[in-house]
Amino acid sequence: LCSVAGVAASREGMVALGIGFASANGNTSGIRLVDRDGKPVRFIETGRHVPIQLVFDKNGDLWAAGWERDPLS
Repeated sequence: LCSVAGVAASREGMVALGIGFASANGNTSGIRLVDRDGKPVRFIETGRHVPIQLVFDKNGDLWAAGWERDPLS
């Protein structure tokens, strides 16, 4: 089970997807980076932090804002 929480695209075509998913240790979150062809480039695990708003700045740096899950959920 996986849900997309936020999406951003860079000028170069990199796409960042903020996601939440169920793992063996409970619910967790992360940011999946894919290239312009949709091929996975990197995964950034964010743990309990759910990235809701994502944006690339003019230098191509990714910024994320969101909320933190309760440790029990």
